[in-house]
Amino acid sequence: MDNIAKRKADLITRHLKGSLNPMEQQELDDWISESDDNRHLFESLTNPEHLRSALNRYDEKRKKILNKIQASIAINNIQQSGWWFRWRRRIIGAGIAVILLAGAWICWQHMNNTSRNMAMALPRRFSNEVWPGCEQAKLTLDDRSVIILVDTINGVLATDANGRTRVFKENGWLSYYSTYAGDSLYYNTIRVPRKGQYKVILPDGSRVWLNAGSTLRYPVVFGSMDRRVELQGEAYFEVTRLPTPLAGNAAPPPGDSAAVLPFVVSLDTGNAEIRALGARFNVKAYDDDAHIHATLLEGVLQLTHGANELTLIPGQEGRLENNGQLAIYNNAHTAEAIAWKEGLFRFKDANIDQVMKQLERWYDIEVIYEDDISDLFTGTIERNTPLSQLLRYLEQLSRVQFAIIGNKVIVSR
Repeated sequence: MDNIAKRKADLITRHLKGSLNPMEQQELDDWISESDDNRHLFESLTNPEHLRSALNRYDEKRKKILNKIQASIAINNIQQSGWWFRWRRRIIGAGIAVILLAGAWICWQHMNNTSRNMAMALPRRFSNEVWPGCEQAKLTLDDRSVIILVDTINGVLATDANGRTRVFKENGWLSYYSTYAGDSLYYNTIRVPRKGQYKVILPDGSRVWLNAGSTLRYPVVFGSMDRRVELQGEAYFEVTRLPTPLAGNAAPPPGDSAAVLPFVVSLDTGNAEIRALGARFNVKAYDDDAHIHATLLEGVLQLTHGANELTLIPGQEGRLENNGQLAIYNNAHTAEAIAWKEGLFRFKDANIDQVMKQLERWYDIEVIYEDDISDLFTGTIERNTPLSQLLRYLEQLSRVQFAIIGNKVIVSR
């Protein structure tokens, strides 16, 4: 170990023992304030949980000593005098010194990229890389023919038998053009697999972003009563205000809801509906989620379930609980709700299950829990990040450790 690392480890050890003189304390404070790396290292090495964990992993030959240390830490009202107090201080001081010297050396070398052991640890835990999702989907037409939308070039993708409806792709959007004016509805279904996402412009001009593991069914031309689509999974909607046939082609007045053709999102999960006129909102309705979430950014939204109904205003989230009850939450985390659309993972006090479900869908992985995890995660990272890099980022936010084996991610303490 170089002399600088030895000196800092010695200062931290004596800081814990309360034996620093004023000049040494100032030296330690100056080193801590020099950089965030120094501060993080100091906080890690002096964290009581870190010390207890490190002591528990100490050499088996010194297990008896460590048991005494751990027991002494747990005893808060023991008499702090006599032979036990003197020996306790010596034992703790010796144990902490060894741990800090070793810990400081490892962390110091890691920060300077000179520790071969640290460099070799990553390939063992992350035995292979898993890459993030991309733009891909499968479009099923009304005649049951299928178009794979992974590498489709711009232009017309399909035309119906009468030439009245065309499906085309332009600038990354799946779009429709139709002159059909009949009463019958013809449906298309777009399925986005795990590890995918896609965008579609509906026949009325409304735009929809679909997240991984989602399905949207919709008519190629909407009817005269409403604009109804069916969703499984997650989607972000920007709904246009469309006049009803009785209102003619004139744009409806802003406050005249009777003149606007309703836009309805039917949710198979939970047997619920979302109704809007012109709005921007996110809907999360996966089969394996405990709740259905509807987060409103602009406009007015109605969430119904059976005979129950609630109305949302911007900044609110409507939720269908697993007991069938509807609830409104003010001050919704709108940026977090639509982060996926912006190419981000954004977590705010999210539990491990909420985090890993997003990763399961985007990276198409299976998550295996070896321990119960109670940590909460707050942070932001881009969705195009390789999985190993993202997991290392999550490790920095918590006391959780991850490993990658094939398409499986192991979660442990």
